[in-house]
Amino acid sequence: SYINQWSDRFNNGAKGTGLTTPVAVSESRFLNDSDSPSNIRQKYGVRLEFKSTNTGSAYKSKSEENQLERQKSEGAPPPSSSSSPAFSRMQKKEGGIEIICEEIVSKEGKVELRIRARRCNMDDASVVKEMSEQTILKRLEEAVEVWKM
Repeated sequence: SYINQWSDRFNNGAKGTGLTTPVAVSESRFLNDSDSPSNIRQKYGVRLEFKSTNTGSAYKSKSEENQLERQKSEGAPPPSSSSSPAFSRMQKKEGGIEIICEEIVSKEGKVELRIRARRCNMDDASVVKEMSEQTILKRLEEAVEVWKM
């Protein structure tokens, strides 16, 4: 599908897309939704999940870095976010954008395209990456304009 071809541009570092946060591209989890309304003829979708970087929740201010350095030089163990070892092994949810394209039949019987984008791969600790989200949505908007022609 066109949306799958379009999303391939974000693989392998997304060079030339303007995206500053690397993403992992995967198929949408909502494609096999058995509760879909009967007016939906076909569904296509992708998830662009942000990969972990030294930004967002991993970012440390200069004073936090200095404090960690002092603790290391004094031989103190670094502070942990949780005493549970299982918690530290869990992958953090870095956020992302899920794009669903649907061919729908309108009330008039005309086949139309509906495109929805929503945030995905988030929890309470996720940092919203507004600039990267805006870049993805801008590239999507440009692609839809080409698609309409």
